[in-house]
Amino acid sequence: MMSAAKPNLILINCDDLDRMAAEQMRFTDFYMAASCCSPSRAAMMTGCYPRRIGLEAGYDVGALRPGETIGLSPDEITVADLLKQQGYATKIIGKWHCGDQPPFLPTRHGFDSYYGIPYSNDVGMDATPT
Repeated sequence: MMSAAKPNLILINCDDLDRMAAEQMRFTDFYMAASCCSPSRAAMMTGCYPRRIGLEAGYDVGALRPGETIGLSPDEITVADLLKQQGYATKIIGKWHCGDQPPFLPTRHGFDSYYGIPYSNDVGMDATPT
């Protein structure tokens, strides 16, 4: 008996839904664990509520900032960890925003490689031009 080939999996997390809708890709139902990015991304990666994984600060202070001493704990099991256990190669591209300190980076969460930035390009920028 031949075993079925494993499917390729691609998870796209984006905030340009208007453009996707304009180009005829419509998603009519959606769910999110938090209203800002750090806890919501961590929830998507782990399947856990942000408060359960220690990122409830995102509810009060917004997304994680550069140099924060909190982030997605390396002890949490992510979708990438589970896929690696099944023999998949894993990669993440784009904004991580689940902590920029070494223990919190994507390669500590089951991703074989990471090409991206740890947080938004506008984090820490002053809104008032000088």
